[in-house]
Amino acid sequence: MEKQFNKHHGARERIFHVKDPVYAMVQKYQKNKWVHGIIKRRIGRVVYEVQMGKEILRKRANQLRKRISSGSDRLDSNTLQTMLGTFDIEELGQRTAEVATNPRSVVNSTSDNQQQRTVIQNSYPRRSSRS
Repeated sequence: MEKQFNKHHGARERIFHVKDPVYAMVQKYQKNKWVHGIIKRRIGRVVYEVQMGKEILRKRANQLRKRISSGSDRLDSNTLQTMLGTFDIEELGQRTAEVATNPRSVVNSTSDNQQQRTVIQNSYPRRSSRS
């Protein structure tokens, strides 16, 4: 019966181990905030002691989320550049800066990698001719 309830309501078992990095929900002034912390020990079935900064608080499993540590698991800073280069995509900031300087022109690339500029005739939305 418990299996059926869990399957119907989407409940899942949350188990954390000592020294697991987590996000813990902290309620302050009727606002929720997720703060990173580390599991210190387990108290009972669903309660854990979590160290957040210098303080240790007790949190239930439903107030905790797993966190990927900021150590060697973190991606390199130039991963985005590698991906953009692989798929031959230009970075968002470069395109935005170009459009901001000349908003009435669009860059079209041709097969021989030359850039053509075409002028947009009407930059405003079309209006209906019906009245």
